[in-house]
Order: sequence, then C-alpha cells, then structure tokens
Amino acid sequence: MQNKKAKLNILYTTLRYPPAPGGAEELEKQLAEGMIQLGHNVQVFTSDLKKHWPMVKFNSDEIKNDPKCIKRFYSLALPRLPYPLMPLMEVAVLKEKNLDIIHAHNFYHYPADMSKFYALVKRVPFVFSSYFYIDSRTALKWRIYRRTLGAFTMQADCLIAITDFEKNLILKEYPKIKRIEVINPGIDHSEFENYNVADFLLKYNLPQDKFKILFAGRICTGKGVDLLIQSAPEIIKQFPDLIFLMAGSDFTNELDDLKKMARKLGVEKYFYWLGNLSRSDLISAYFTSDLFVLPSRYEAFGIVLAEAMRAGLPIVATNYSAIPEVVKNKETGLLFELNNFKDLTEKICILINNDALREKMSCAGREESKKYDWGKMVVQVEEIYKSLA
Repeated sequence: MQNKKAKLNILYTTLRYPPAPGGAEELEKQLAEGMIQLGHNVQVFTSDLKKHWPMVKFNSDEIKNDPKCIKRFYSLALPRLPYPLMPLMEVAVLKEKNLDIIHAHNFYHYPADMSKFYALVKRVPFVFSSYFYIDSRTALKWRIYRRTLGAFTMQADCLIAITDFEKNLILKEYPKIKRIEVINPGIDHSEFENYNVADFLLKYNLPQDKFKILFAGRICTGKGVDLLIQSAPEIIKQFPDLIFLMAGSDFTNELDDLKKMARKLGVEKYFYWLGNLSRSDLISAYFTSDLFVLPSRYEAFGIVLAEAMRAGLPIVATNYSAIPEVVKNKETGLLFELNNFKDLTEKICILINNDALREKMSCAGREESKKYDWGKMVVQVEEIYKSLA
C-alpha cells in the first residue's frame, strides 16, 4: 500500500560514517543528507570508529561538527574478529518510536544484524545496503556467518545493490531473497565546477611540467598499489618525465611497506604520497592529472572512477568485479587483467603514448559520468521507502 505521508521517519544504522573515509561511507552521508533535503526526519546511528580493523576511534575534535541527527555509540572489540559491538546502539534502536523505515548498511557487521532483528520486533520495513562481497571473506567463520546470521539479515524487505555485479553476487549466494533493486551511487557534479590547479601544485610542491598519473583510494594492496609500484620501473624507462600522485589514507597500515617496495625498485622519487585529501584538493588533483589508474583487486562500484571520468581523465583499471560496469573498456579507459602488473604496465604506456586516444576517452568519460548523480540516487531510494512504509 502506498504511503500517503509526505514526511517519513527514517533511521539509518551503519558501522562507520564520515569523516570516516570510504565510498560506502560517502554514499551513506549523501543519502542521509539528501533525505533531509527532501523533508524527511532522519537519524543516523553509527559507531565512534574511524577504522574498524584494527580499531581506531575518532577523537572529539574530529567529530565535533557532527549534525544533531548523528549519534555515535561506544564500540567494543571482539577478540580476533572484525565485528565491533555497540550495545548502547541496540538500546537506542529499541527506544525509537514512530519509525517508518530502518535502513541499515554493511554486511558482516553488527549494526545491520541488530537492525534487522529490531525491525522485526517493531514491525518496521527493513531496507539493507549490503555492499556484499566474498573475495576476502573465505575463512570458515565467514562461511558460517553467511549461512546463519548473514542469511537472516539478507531477508530484508528490500535489498539495494549498487551494481548489477553486486546483485548477481547476492542472488548467487541468496537466491530466495524478497526483493532487490540496483541503484548506482552518484557524484556531486557541482564540485567539479571549482578547482585550482596552480594552488594545488604549489600546496603539494608538485612539478608543473610532468605527466601525472593519479591514484585515489586507500593506500593498500587491496587497491592494487603494489601492482602500480611494480609497473613503475618499465613505465619510467619508457617515459621518464612523469610522476605518480598517490591520494589516500594509510587505512590498513601498509604505507611503509609500499614505500619500501618503491625504494627497492628504484622508483621512490617518482611517487608523491599526498595523504587523505580534502574534497576540494581531490577535485583539483583530478584536473591536475593526465591519467587515472585504479589497479584495485575488488570494487563494489568505485566512486573515484566516476569522479575521474567527470574530470575528463582517461582511466586504466582492473577488468574485474564491478569495474567493467563503470569503465567501458576501450571507450572511457583500458582494463587490465587482475593481478597482472605487466598488463597494467602495457595499458598505461599505450595511453601515455597516444594523445588522441586519451582525448577521445576523456570526452567519452565526461558523457558517461552524467548517469551518476547523488540527487537521482536519493529520489530512487525514496521511491523504495514509499513503496514499503
């Protein structure tokens, strides 16, 4: 039955929330803020965690500007298991009255599992954005989880997948779910109207006249940073007048090892480790660069790919997971074989050496990026809410 209420009372539950870094976290923020702009009552229940494994908590200054709708709960670690508990969040959910929707995020985590249970108790529609993956969760404990607690949580009134790849992955594991919809994440196109290349180059002491290859994401092997470093010696041998701009946080404490790898291969001076950039600096980084590379071993979507296309950057990325849905091979970029740094090297060199091909992909990427918009995503999710509440 269609809900006639113009204003819904929506509760979002999630493990982490900005300023915690990550594409899923940015999606959650855009969704919550978008629903508020549409006039709905929104609350966000999340943890006090910046990182959940190993656990790193926010200090008070980092979250002092949280809007009133965000409530962060004390988290407790379980021994040898990346499944933090937030018991007081459970109490808070139980106390909530007059809810129309509970929308949880993040499979394999306590907030979603707890929310599914209390949605049943309170007889409230339960929507779940799982960001489902299996690749790095092959241990017996995770297989047991997927068949027990995970299977319970996946029986949402509606699952929202962010790509067809994720939808197919879910249906392969859970063929009897109730309902699943595919809604892509978006980008804020207005952000790309203001940038300052000159100020960015000066701020980070970058040479102006070098060909610039940009990576943006967590600095870790999961994102394939090691593959990019391994490809660097041959790329530099062919094109010595270039640098690599590495934008992202040391989320899994792998930066020192990756820097050692670069030193061992003799390419250290070509890598500029920029850290976790502000939004304005990241936008400027896109427009500063000539080529975007994401050698990730897994992406559920890859918001940075859509952003790079919006900035007109040709892309080299992995031909795996959801990436081929976002980057059209030989149209907006070139895709390389998973874990094959030699193929990565070849694809990067092809684009460096072909100005016309880069320009063609730049134009195609700008056009392709128009399909991704946060406002469009919010409206699509709102339609789901109204169909359930």
